Amino acid sequence: DLYSLFEKHAPDKLAQAPIEITNARILVAEDSLFFRKLIEQYVKTDLWDVEIVNDGLEAWEKLQHEPNRYNLIISDINMP
Repeated sequence: DLYSLFEKHAPDKLAQAPIEITNARILVAEDSLFFRKLIEQYVKTDLWDVEIVNDGLEAWEKLQHEPNRYNLIISDINMP
């Protein structure tokens, strides 16, 4: 069961080391609401600016306007 697998590895159940990276700008492109929320749980902190978009087209438009804005892009490899 996929849900049980993710539940075992939920951010609140993992021992987390202190985060040393500050001011990171992250773009997340994910077409599944379930996985958008899951990824958000893992990457959302007060130290990082995280933007989440619904699909690759939205991500591409953001990158076209500001190509050097993000330090990291997390993208669903299985989007249409």
